[in-house]
Amino acid sequence: MKKKIGLLGCGALGKAFLELMEKKLSAQYETAGIFDGMPEYARAYGKEHGYPVFETLEELLDAQPDIVVEFASVEAVREYGPAVLKAGISLVTASVGAFADGDFLEEMKRTAQAAG
Repeated sequence: MKKKIGLLGCGALGKAFLELMEKKLSAQYETAGIFDGMPEYARAYGKEHGYPVFETLEELLDAQPDIVVEFASVEAVREYGPAVLKAGISLVTASVGAFADGDFLEEMKRTAQAAG
């Protein structure tokens, strides 16, 4: 069974990731959908490629991705990362600068451990 990936952020890196996933990993993964803080940027891309685009993180989480991959910003990791982990969903972040804040890093570790 394919794993479902949700995308947080649909800028240049997010689009490049989806294109690469489509070309190289489509046998193992499928796109659960895209959430971007500026959905107008994601809508056209999602429509063109057949990906659902969600207005809120909660809608993306309701699509039950196995993994959420973030290509948004440090602020997005801080705002949305804890909710992803609390939902029991794995989180892969590109904006690793969020973890330069030791308190946030520890919070995320605790949250991940508590959610399994």
